Amino acid sequence: GLLGQNLGAINYTYASGSVSGNSYAGGLVGQNLGAINFSYASGSVTASSNFGALVGQQSGSVTSSAGKTAA
Repeated sequence: GLLGQNLGAINYTYASGSVSGNSYAGGLVGQNLGAINFSYASGSVTASSNFGALVGQQSGSVTSSAGKTAA
Protein backbone atom coordinates (compact mmCIF):
# COMPACT_ATOMS: atom_id res chain seq x y z
CA GLY A 1 0.00 0.00 0.00
CA LEU A 2 0.89 3.60 -0.38
CA LEU A 3 -0.14 4.82 3.08
CA GLY A 4 -0.99 3.29 6.43
CA GLN A 5 -3.54 6.00 7.22
CA ASN A 6 -5.00 8.81 5.12
CA LEU A 7 -6.34 11.92 6.86
CA GLY A 8 -6.12 14.26 3.85
CA ALA A 9 -6.70 13.80 0.13
CA ILE A 10 -5.19 11.33 -2.32
CA ASN A 11 -5.74 12.32 -5.95
CA TYR A 12 -4.79 10.64 -9.24
CA THR A 13 -2.61 7.99 -7.61
CA TYR A 14 -1.62 4.44 -8.60
CA ALA A 15 -0.08 1.79 -6.35
CA SER A 16 0.96 -1.78 -7.15
CA GLY A 17 2.58 -4.57 -5.19
CA SER A 18 1.83 -6.97 -2.37
CA VAL A 19 0.51 -5.86 1.03
CA SER A 20 0.21 -8.04 4.13
CA GLY A 21 -0.59 -7.32 7.76
CA ASN A 22 -2.77 -8.23 10.71
CA SER A 23 -5.47 -5.60 10.22
CA TYR A 24 -6.22 -2.45 8.19
CA ALA A 25 -4.36 -3.60 5.08
CA GLY A 26 -5.25 -2.06 1.73
CA GLY A 27 -3.73 -1.94 -1.73
CA LEU A 28 -3.69 1.87 -1.57
CA VAL A 29 -4.45 2.80 2.06
CA GLY A 30 -4.78 0.78 5.27
CA GLN A 31 -7.27 3.19 6.89
CA ASN A 32 -9.00 6.00 5.02
CA LEU A 33 -10.41 8.87 7.07
CA GLY A 34 -9.96 11.45 4.29
CA ALA A 35 -10.70 11.44 0.57
CA ILE A 36 -9.50 9.22 -2.28
CA ASN A 37 -10.20 10.48 -5.79
CA PHE A 38 -9.39 9.01 -9.21
CA SER A 39 -6.96 6.44 -7.80
CA TYR A 40 -6.24 2.75 -8.47
CA ALA A 41 -4.43 -0.09 -6.72
CA SER A 42 -3.44 -3.53 -7.97
CA GLY A 43 -1.65 -6.46 -6.38
CA SER A 44 -2.30 -8.92 -3.57
CA VAL A 45 -3.63 -7.99 -0.12
CA THR A 46 -3.49 -10.42 2.81
CA ALA A 47 -4.64 -9.76 6.38
CA SER A 48 -6.68 -11.37 9.15
CA SER A 49 -9.29 -8.59 9.30
CA ASN A 50 -10.23 -5.20 7.82
CA PHE A 51 -8.59 -5.56 4.42
CA GLY A 52 -9.50 -4.68 0.86
CA ALA A 53 -8.13 -4.26 -2.63
CA LEU A 54 -8.21 -0.44 -2.37
CA VAL A 55 -8.77 0.38 1.34
CA GLY A 56 -8.57 -1.78 4.47
CA GLN A 57 -10.96 0.28 6.59
CA GLN A 58 -13.10 2.98 4.99
CA SER A 59 -14.54 5.94 6.93
CA GLY A 60 -13.86 8.77 4.46
CA SER A 61 -14.91 9.22 0.85
CA VAL A 62 -13.89 7.43 -2.34
CA THR A 63 -14.69 8.81 -5.80
CA SER A 64 -13.93 7.20 -9.18
CA SER A 65 -11.36 4.81 -7.69
CA ALA A 66 -10.84 1.05 -7.76
CA GLY A 67 -8.70 -1.79 -6.51
CA LYS A 68 -7.94 -5.12 -8.14
CA THR A 69 -6.29 -8.02 -6.32
CA ALA A 70 -4.27 -10.73 -7.98
CA ALA A 71 -5.92 -14.12 -8.18
